[in-house]
Amino acid sequence: MASIGILTDTTAHFPQPKFPGQDQIILIDFSLTFQGAPLGECRENKSLDLPHTLIGWEPEKAPHLSPPSVEEFYQHYLLLHQRFSHLLVITHSAQLSPTYENALQAAEILHGTSRIAVINAQTISAGLGLLVQATAQYISQGLAFDQIETLVRRNVPKIYTLLCTPAFSYLAYNGLISYPQAIAGEMLNLIQVFTLEEDHLVPIEKVRNYRHAVEFFIEFLSEFEDLTHVALVQTGNAPLSESYLLRQYVGETFPSTAFTEHKANLPMMTLFGPRFVCLIAVEAFEP
Repeated sequence: MASIGILTDTTAHFPQPKFPGQDQIILIDFSLTFQGAPLGECRENKSLDLPHTLIGWEPEKAPHLSPPSVEEFYQHYLLLHQRFSHLLVITHSAQLSPTYENALQAAEILHGTSRIAVINAQTISAGLGLLVQATAQYISQGLAFDQIETLVRRNVPKIYTLLCTPAFSYLAYNGLISYPQAIAGEMLNLIQVFTLEEDHLVPIEKVRNYRHAVEFFIEFLSEFEDLTHVALVQTGNAPLSESYLLRQYVGETFPSTAFTEHKANLPMMTLFGPRFVCLIAVEAFEP
């Protein structure tokens, strides 16, 4: 029987601390530079006092997240090939960093020598974690590699991702919006809500404060008839202090739906700023 492993990146949040097949999961990390100095892998720097805005910062001194390179993915594949005959590589949205493209290029180098499927999750954080958890469960059930790959790709459109941040300058420094847009957004003191729609970061609403963001999240969730999981991700200073309203709404409207809250990790904060909030809504995955 084929042995199957999963490689994913460290933007993932796993709602369950223990789940079937978790020993099949391996993480690949990002590297970070700040104030012009390399700080190594993000897992070694769990907390960092990031500025609220990057406007006026010199590019070489601003916090910069470097995704795993093609060479790093290639070396991981070689190492994991000693343990697994087949490998599923599931990365966060290709829109947000070159991670997916680097994973794909590395897999092409090994084409014909190893079974590697690279999948763009088109989400991030708990959305990525839930997709990886479901994949690990498929492996523990003994499903075939091709069948698992098909199921994972079918599950991707069932994850809905909202990102909310006032730190337009972080988005600009990561190439997600233009710098003039960032200056205008931060001057107006707005909080922008984006959705990841078909792997595109799409602005859908501007709100004045985080309480209005909660109201928008609730309005968004009201469009669904059934959800299996809702996850809220925010930074340690918990800008969304009204999160209890969201939990209450989910509990009353979707009583059988799991609701989890997660503290943002460093890769996420470096992408979206130190005061971002992320909402993940998940419909039932393929059984």
